[in-house]
Amino acid sequence: MINKGLKIDSVKVFGFILVLLMVLNLVINNKFIVWTISKEHFEEETKKDPELFNVTRPFINAYDDKGNMLNVALLSRPFYMDSHYKDYEKIKPLFNILGISSYQEFPNEPFNPKDGYNKTTNKYDYDKWTNMCKGWLHCFRKPEEYLPKSMKSILLSESDFIDTNLNKPNKDVKKKYDFLYVCHRDDLSDCSTKEWVAFNKNLELAEKCISILCKKKKYKVLMIGRTGCKLPKPCKNLQIKRTKKLDYNDLQKKYDESKFVFLPNIHDASPRVLVEGMCHNLPVLINSKLVGGWKYVTPKSGEVFNDETDFEEKVDKIMNNYDQYEPRKEYMEKYGLIKSGEKLRDFIFDIFGDKVNISKDKIKYVTPDVKQIDFKENPI
Repeated sequence: MINKGLKIDSVKVFGFILVLLMVLNLVINNKFIVWTISKEHFEEETKKDPELFNVTRPFINAYDDKGNMLNVALLSRPFYMDSHYKDYEKIKPLFNILGISSYQEFPNEPFNPKDGYNKTTNKYDYDKWTNMCKGWLHCFRKPEEYLPKSMKSILLSESDFIDTNLNKPNKDVKKKYDFLYVCHRDDLSDCSTKEWVAFNKNLELAEKCISILCKKKKYKVLMIGRTGCKLPKPCKNLQIKRTKKLDYNDLQKKYDESKFVFLPNIHDASPRVLVEGMCHNLPVLINSKLVGGWKYVTPKSGEVFNDETDFEEKVDKIMNNYDQYEPRKEYMEKYGLIKSGEKLRDFIFDIFGDKVNISKDKIKYVTPDVKQIDFKENPI
């Protein structure tokens, strides 16, 4: 006969074991669920906060006033290397893309023959570049001739972001030259007007204009980047000083040694020489057909000429009224890092809104390409 007490105890033990197994099962399953949710949450957070990186030209980065990188990149020119397409595939998932006109007539086809575009073997694909971008920073008088009608745009150039604390006149430096003209060479073996830089800087017109002065005037001219090249006829060494291509610091000194800047350029979107000269308080003489940079020239900052027929007249006007120009003041009142950076910040958020990785209320200004942390502009 089976002991009744033992039977009852066996039932209790079996029941206890069953309950224990059920509890263990629940615990294991819950731990798995928690781990799965945590893993998914971690992956989701990782996707929301991807690792941004330094892009290279033709793309440029954008930074806030604390030096933080925004998930915004700017396309500054057409691709010209196979690696640019590979870079784009890396940039596209992580960055919001805007266009910026920093290269000739971009996004229109560049005019320079050395860029090699033609109607058969190397057709220019306008739609490729504009379709990459959700908005555009341009330099044009008539943006409708360059940008799609549906494209949001703003008149804003890289040359609007000059550091006026670095680019400033040194009043202790004596003037040696009446004006300077910058036209270095990428191809040092080519002194012709068809060389790539010479075409963009309109060397052909520059030589015509300078030749006129050599015949009639005693002005002294500084031609930067023209060492080893012939002087425009009938000019002599006493009238013209030629140098090699100068680095940034040496060029700053030459601004201070000159009275004004001469820019016969046409196919130039964002001429830094123009605005750097203005920041050194040099009046500017620009071509009326200049693609970008025309907006800087007012009766207080310089003059505009059409060609060699009115060049001499405008040179004389600048020289005879030299003290009436206030180019540095003109630039600083309208442009510079903070004023232009606020415009860029507002434009970025107008286009991308909450897609930007830093909230607008935490950003004072945005700068392209170079970090400018807690910038404070010195008085004019």
